[in-house]
Amino acid sequence: MKTGFILLLLISLFASFIDLSNPSVDYSFIGFYFLVIMFVINLAIYVVNKLKKIIQLLKMRTESRSSLYSGVGLHLSLFAVHAGIALLFLGNILDLGLGYSQRVELRPGESFTLPGSRTVLRLEDFRIDYYQDGSPSQYTSKVLVTENDQEVTYDITVNHPLEISGSKIYQESYGWIVNIEIGDGNNLKKYFVKPGDEVGLENRKIEIVRYFMNFVPGKMPEKGVTGAPAVMYYMSQKNLTGVAKLGEKIKISDNQFLTFVDKQAFTVLKVKNSPGLTIVEVGGILLMIGIVLVFSFMHKKSMQFNDFCKDVAQ
Repeated sequence: MKTGFILLLLISLFASFIDLSNPSVDYSFIGFYFLVIMFVINLAIYVVNKLKKIIQLLKMRTESRSSLYSGVGLHLSLFAVHAGIALLFLGNILDLGLGYSQRVELRPGESFTLPGSRTVLRLEDFRIDYYQDGSPSQYTSKVLVTENDQEVTYDITVNHPLEISGSKIYQESYGWIVNIEIGDGNNLKKYFVKPGDEVGLENRKIEIVRYFMNFVPGKMPEKGVTGAPAVMYYMSQKNLTGVAKLGEKIKISDNQFLTFVDKQAFTVLKVKNSPGLTIVEVGGILLMIGIVLVFSFMHKKSMQFNDFCKDVAQ
């Protein structure tokens, strides 16, 4: 297993210097995956050799049944440990190569297709439930799933994902789309922006900094329930920060006004496909069983050695 330890050390070093969350195609990632595959092959060879050793021990004739079972048990536990580690790595390789994780933002009426399938999800409605202090307690996405010419409606909530077509769809978070109008009384332009986005005009830019669900001047935003919806905006040219309440017209230049017209919540779903998940789960179970058995048989061997020392001393 010296080769295995060297490969594991190299894998650890590679993982310390590369960003696995951004798998751009370069030689560092090719080298990393090559090392991982070689490590799995090395473990597989070790597991096969252990299995051969167990079969040889079972075929041996010995007068001491306890020593036979102890030897077989120790090899079997080591077999489980290494097989579990191999399956953990193999499952993760499958996830990296064949799986995917995608973040999807949808407004009611919008839809998307699951990667690698013809399953279409359409967001019918998105609901946010609140506590009495105004903080959100639950997000619910009502989706219409079209699969094989059949339509079924599901509710996706936090901690209750939807599993369909081999993928799991989680309710991750939510956000707001703000509808604002900018212009004079005769020429108005509508903009749909997210907090943090900028609106580019002819000679200036306006950033919509934040949306407040309950804004009360002079108080912490969103802590009370008596405030009004509002948006905070920032104009870098004037170094000016202001707040526009729902329906309020704010003068931003000599002949231009900003009006906060409406807002709409959008859902943020996380679509995840993990083809190696079952393999990882089996590997984890094998690894835990093997570790428990290793400590158990090592303890028995230690007890037998102590008994032998006592007999020699007498």
